[in-house]
Amino acid sequence: MGAVVLIIIAMTICGVKYVSQSLQKTCAVLSTEAPDRNLIVVELAGDTDRRGIYVLTKDATVSDLLSDAGLRTDECCKEELMKVLQNGEKVTVERGQGHSSAIRYGLINASKRYVLDMAMNINSAEADDLELIPGLGKRSARDIVSMRKRIGGFRSIEELKKIPAIRGKKYQEIKRHFFFEPSV
Repeated sequence: MGAVVLIIIAMTICGVKYVSQSLQKTCAVLSTEAPDRNLIVVELAGDTDRRGIYVLTKDATVSDLLSDAGLRTDECCKEELMKVLQNGEKVTVERGQGHSSAIRYGLINASKRYVLDMAMNINSAEADDLELIPGLGKRSARDIVSMRKRIGGFRSIEELKKIPAIRGKKYQEIKRHFFFEPSV
């Protein structure tokens, strides 16, 4: 009886150690302190039951994403399938008439980017998304959106310093949460 208990305890310890190591590897993928530069995070959306966030190798293509998701690629244009994906990209599959599919590209939305510890686009993030960032409250988020409208979009992250509540230490704490693409 004692030997059985000892075996169960040993197996439990091995199982916990294995799960712990697996979780540490998964978390390191999204960590900003030691990111794996050979991996990217991509969202699959649209007319599929395989929607979600996928972690792929840096040089992954649309074909790789669809294959990892278990989707058929014979309905897509070959040129589309060879497109190399970028970190933070959103791929939307739209089923057309018959056997054709269209693919659209965009960015993972700001709130998902925050959860994934990825920077959000300062020129498209909504006030609700900005409020997720520690140190930014409702007022600062509204001030960012107001300034963006007033100046026609940010041309650099440093322009945030023009907002009175975002200077010095606060600016240093929040700037890593943003990138910018010119407003359209």
